[in-house]
Amino acid sequence: MDTVTERIDRALNKQIVLTESLHEITSNIKTPYAIIGGHAVTIHGHPRTTQDIDLLTLDANAVAQELNGTNPQPMAIGGITVNVNGVEVDIIQPEQPWAADAIEQAVDTQYGRVVSKPYLVLTKLWASRGEQDDTDIIYTLRTMNEEEIALTKNLIAVYFPAYVDDVDSMIEIAKHVTNL
Repeated sequence: MDTVTERIDRALNKQIVLTESLHEITSNIKTPYAIIGGHAVTIHGHPRTTQDIDLLTLDANAVAQELNGTNPQPMAIGGITVNVNGVEVDIIQPEQPWAADAIEQAVDTQYGRVVSKPYLVLTKLWASRGEQDDTDIIYTLRTMNEEEIALTKNLIAVYFPAYVDDVDSMIEIAKHVTNL
């Protein structure tokens, strides 16, 4: 039977952005950051394809400079998109009170610093782009232990109280769903 790491590697290798590219890109970053988005979902246990790398930081310009990113484009949600060796990197700098804690509590992995599961759910709710984010949240919730679920519920209550009932529903769905 494959290990989780082997399954994750296989899933990442199927993506346009290969595992080696993700590590190669994040290894150049000295400014505090966390991988979020599709790569974070994959690293936390649910393989998902994505065509870009999403990074959370408090200083998008510094990260872009460290990456030697080209063709910078502003992002509506805060931050910039740059091209790094043919890979689109979204460097997200939200003006949100939770961002510093999400970065500080990121987990070191072989791919770089990855946002924790509770903050991954929070970032997905914040982005609120629809069905894919909802699916990512449910699959992330499925991989959580009780402590992580409690922390997630607390974060949502503090930062997005209007979503408390939605997250409770997603937790129930996550307990019962086998495939979305």
